[in-house]
Amino acid sequence: MKLQSLAAAALLSTVVSSSFALNEVLPPLNPSASFDNTVSGLFTDTFQFSLTGLSIVAVSITNNEINSGSSSFGGILGFSGFIDLPVDIPLAYSTTPVPGPDGSTIHVQRLEGNGLLPLGTYTIVVKGTGITGSTASYGGNVVATPVPEPETYAMMLAGLGAIGFLVARRRNRA
Repeated sequence: MKLQSLAAAALLSTVVSSSFALNEVLPPLNPSASFDNTVSGLFTDTFQFSLTGLSIVAVSITNNEINSGSSSFGGILGFSGFIDLPVDIPLAYSTTPVPGPDGSTIHVQRLEGNGLLPLGTYTIVVKGTGITGSTASYGGNVVATPVPEPETYAMMLAGLGAIGFLVARRRNRA
């Protein structure tokens, strides 16, 4: 009976450790926030952020995989992500091999994307599978640049017009 309980516990721990999800709320974007995670096995992580108005939002996430001979460390298979919306904004995947000093190769995997988003709360979703027997990690950043409202432009033009009027009036006095 004890052997069956131990076998069931071992099986359950294997299933639980092979699938992991991180759900994190990022601090207010002023104008950016960083996030990262160390993963093992299959994972789906979410990072939530809020915007106080219409903003241009850019997201960049990076993972580094080191290949040395027949060994590979730190890589993520199926590294992908998107900004969760009614119509998702996919994060474009790219990889760049960089030669290491000892004959190894570092594969820099990047997920990048941007979009114009209105006021609201959004979620960045990152997925993949750690391909090494131990762990892999990634880090990212989200940056939001507010888009001025039309009233702001109107106020600026009114101020420039007032300055122009004052300059013209002083020229006429002289």
